[in-house]
Amino acid sequence: MDNHVTRRQMIEGIRRAEPVFFRNSPRPQMVLGQGAEKSRVNPGGVADAADRMRRAQGLLARLFPESAFADRPGQIESPLRVLMASVPLLAKCDGALPIAGSIKARGGIHEVLCHAEELALEAELINPGDDLLQLAAGQSRRLFAEHEICVGSTGNLGLSIGIAARALGFRAVIHMSRDAKQWKKQLLRSHGATVVEHEGDFSAAVQVGRAASADSPRSYFVDDENSTRLLYGYAAAAHPLRAQLAKLGVYPTADSPLCVYLPCGVGGGPAGIAYGLALEFGAAAVESYTVEPTQAPALLLAVLEERYEGLHVSDYGLTLTTDADGLAVGSPSVLAGPIIGALCSGLYTESDEAMRAYLKQFYASDGLRLELSAAAGLGGPARRAQIEGLRTPSAHLVWLTGGGLLPEDEFQRLLR
Repeated sequence: MDNHVTRRQMIEGIRRAEPVFFRNSPRPQMVLGQGAEKSRVNPGGVADAADRMRRAQGLLARLFPESAFADRPGQIESPLRVLMASVPLLAKCDGALPIAGSIKARGGIHEVLCHAEELALEAELINPGDDLLQLAAGQSRRLFAEHEICVGSTGNLGLSIGIAARALGFRAVIHMSRDAKQWKKQLLRSHGATVVEHEGDFSAAVQVGRAASADSPRSYFVDDENSTRLLYGYAAAAHPLRAQLAKLGVYPTADSPLCVYLPCGVGGGPAGIAYGLALEFGAAAVESYTVEPTQAPALLLAVLEERYEGLHVSDYGLTLTTDADGLAVGSPSVLAGPIIGALCSGLYTESDEAMRAYLKQFYASDGLRLELSAAAGLGGPARRAQIEGLRTPSAHLVWLTGGGLLPEDEFQRLLR
């Protein structure tokens, strides 16, 4: 944020749906240091998620033999691409993640596995620390068939939860907000999931889904607004990234940080990634930036207002109207918001027009085939460059959060 622009002036710009950039003052000690005892997240949860995903590799390879695991069967990991060697500008291509084709494959599949393991342990079908391949056995599948997994989503989290839950034998009920794309609903139904469509926004879909799940004793609700299991699944992405960066000669330090640009909806994904990166490299060696649509800047408003509950973008005259459906969220996560406020170096907004321009530019230059929400961070390095007095990065890394399952006709519509 320009030193001459007050928070109140920036909020007035947000009300006018103008693209803004807020330079935050991170306080990593609130989640990593002396203040961390008040935080709901801890490093042990990230290590536990990484271990669970390792133990699930055989299971996922069995359940999804057709998925593009490349030479790492069952591993939920994505390539790191060089877009510009001179900067360097890198892209973490989570649209290429197996099974769900978006960053939600990390958190969503992890949470489904958590619940499945929990049920199997209670039924004494497995022992703590076992290889999770046993969850594909007939006894486990009969157990899971008696249970339901439920979630509220704008699209991609619903895909990851629904596809993974159905593959294990659970009933899956996905409450979709008005912003969800029709093709995502159809894909979920093709996997046998029940899709409940809502006229309300993301927060309304979550609220209804949470209440409906609470009425059923065998229904488990994946709460995108409050789930540490989701967040730990995202955070576990940081450790494999270290080796990918090292292959490119990128070694983040406090003098030369890694600058990471994260599309942001309710906040769980970027909060998890920012937390994992701060643990892996040290908070001083990473600058994380979140980007939201000009019509849906829920996290930015929450950080500016220093208030993470009871806030909705409609209170500021905004409409949630955006083609970046994964980012069309009116209220921030009460879990993720304080983490983003403590760790992120900046939060900014982009118009749909700007996001479409990035999508077209990088499709033409690098063949990146993305949905609009996944392209949101591509302008981050240029936006950061307008801020004076910042450190010279070791690299810029844009986290491309989705698009792997995007139908060709939908992609062509975005290009037009």
